[in-house]
Amino acid sequence: MNPEDMIDETGTVTEQTTEEPQETTTVTEAPAEEQQDTAQPLTVELTNFTGDNAQAKLLLEQTDTGIQVNVVDVTPQADIRGVFLNIADDSLLGGLTVNGSDVTNSAIGSANQGNLSGDANVTPSSFEVGVEIGTQGMGADDISSTSFTLSHASETLKLESFLSQNFGLRLTSVGEENRSGSSKLEGIAPASLTPEVTEEESETAEEETVMEAEMTEEESETAEEETVMEEEMTEEESETAEEE
Repeated sequence: MNPEDMIDETGTVTEQTTEEPQETTTVTEAPAEEQQDTAQPLTVELTNFTGDNAQAKLLLEQTDTGIQVNVVDVTPQADIRGVFLNIADDSLLGGLTVNGSDVTNSAIGSANQGNLSGDANVTPSSFEVGVEIGTQGMGADDISSTSFTLSHASETLKLESFLSQNFGLRLTSVGEENRSGSSKLEGIAPASLTPEVTEEESETAEEETVMEAEMTEEESETAEEETVMEEEMTEEESETAEEE
């Protein structure tokens, strides 16, 4: 008799079953703040509205200390002299500060900040925040990319504060050879942090999905053919063995 079996008063053997405890799995989601750290930067594309042809990008990233503004992909070669921008909530202007190794001057306020000093201007355009980069001319510096951080004394700055806002950039010494050009650039930030999918990108994604489905179907058919061939070979080997 098994230890699990017992005899009752009538002499009938009853089987006692033992249930094993079920394992439980706990899924822990990352905190919302940690998930936000992986957010893509806000990209603003700039093109010249006066002067020599030029393009550049501003990448705005949310950090622990504020909003880091990166000036990248300046084309053609040029010396960055000023970065200009607006912010959606004007009440934040009073507590803003600017910090960066290439920053030589800054002006913040609701008045016209499109003209900082000398050639560091994007007039006639007007902005709420102006940041001067380096010095005039290429004698002391020649800055083709730079970054600085916007911070606030009491508030946490968010990328949402810069959606749909105007941005400007002043370039001097523009050109690949004699560097005698000059450009003023401007651009508008996207209205959403989620990149918009163009019709062409959507069609491309659909085509890739169809191609993947066709490849999967072909792979399945190939696998079936290989299985049939293996079965036929096994059958032939079996018949050969029987003949031997």
